[in-house]
Amino acid sequence: MTGLKTRILTIPIKKSNMTLANKHCHFLTKKFDNVSHHNIDLTTVYDKFEESCMQAISREI
Repeated sequence: MTGLKTRILTIPIKKSNMTLANKHCHFLTKKFDNVSHHNIDLTTVYDKFEESCMQAISREI
């Protein structure tokens, strides 16, 4: 392998059960020293986007 730093991300949107993804990330971080795992929950970003879209639609009506 290259040995380059590798970051793996889980980016749930409105998901509470990330068991399989987290297990896979755990496996990769244990198997390879150069791998790090980061979880970035995008639920609030999605909610704001959805709200903005709804506001834009209601202004057009």
